[in-house]
Amino acid sequence: MVLRKFDGDRRPSIFFWSRDGVKWTSLGYTLHGVSPDDLLFVPAPSDAGLLLRGDWTKNVFEHSMDGGRTWARLKFKISSDGARPWVQDWQKRPGVQIAPHFNAMLPGNPVALYASPLMRVPQNGGPEGFSPWRSLGGIYVSHDGGDNWAFVTDRVSSDYAVGVSPVDPRFMMGVGEKGLVQSKDGGRTWAPVGPQNLFDFRFELKGRRKYLTEAGLPLSEGWLHPEKLEIAQIAISPMDQNLIMLRTNIGAILSRDGGQTLCLLALGGDVFWPIVRILMSPYRPSEIYVSTTYTLPDHPAQLLVSKDRGCTFQTLYTARNTK
Repeated sequence: MVLRKFDGDRRPSIFFWSRDGVKWTSLGYTLHGVSPDDLLFVPAPSDAGLLLRGDWTKNVFEHSMDGGRTWARLKFKISSDGARPWVQDWQKRPGVQIAPHFNAMLPGNPVALYASPLMRVPQNGGPEGFSPWRSLGGIYVSHDGGDNWAFVTDRVSSDYAVGVSPVDPRFMMGVGEKGLVQSKDGGRTWAPVGPQNLFDFRFELKGRRKYLTEAGLPLSEGWLHPEKLEIAQIAISPMDQNLIMLRTNIGAILSRDGGQTLCLLALGGDVFWPIVRILMSPYRPSEIYVSTTYTLPDHPAQLLVSKDRGCTFQTLYTARNTK
């Protein structure tokens, strides 16, 4: 796996590679000019040279095929096969802009990127001189670092992550209207799996009710700010398709039976989105790596590892004075 280490908001990031999470080797380069927020993906060691970065405010998205030494703007060519008819019409218009909403990354040769792109065209009187962003209506895949894209499916939500088995790309996990869905044929057909009421619940920050009560504030929804479940990553073990972990706004959710049952793990700080990345070990079937972000002074950013399929976690690395 690849670990990005940075100190401060705008200093160069240093990248290290490790097979076991204990011994780390420098990849031999730093990425100057890349902020901690605009690096979109750092892939698994099958292709440590592919990096993506983007700036939504400028609609600039670039990839590097040589580990950050050189960068090129993504071309975003959408194939007509399976895409909605208006997509090809808009794509031919002068000044069209296409932006990615990345759903998944599948390590391999070549690396497969999954995204639900957005598109807009110049329009007089529109916001910033453009029409509103419009979803292409599905999940697309690229096998060349993000230049060319082909339609995969519109049967899953394009707002959430998609999980793809690193050893069998036909096995996919996605998010349906009420819960997780599963495909065993590369996204052509999907079936519900596990509880189908995941989005009926709302979650609150830990201790918020006590804080509001002590402060004399009302326990209303406006003060509690409850959130619905959001799924940002679906990690599938390359050695056991039944071992699945979800990165969500309330923490890490683990399943050992292919999504039939789900268990929320006690990881991260007392905020929404404490976990920033999950990696299933491609070498040891029982190992899971989790990185958390800085939340409070007593909750620094950490790299955690489980060697028993998610039953327990231990700290491999704790960041000092970083966010």
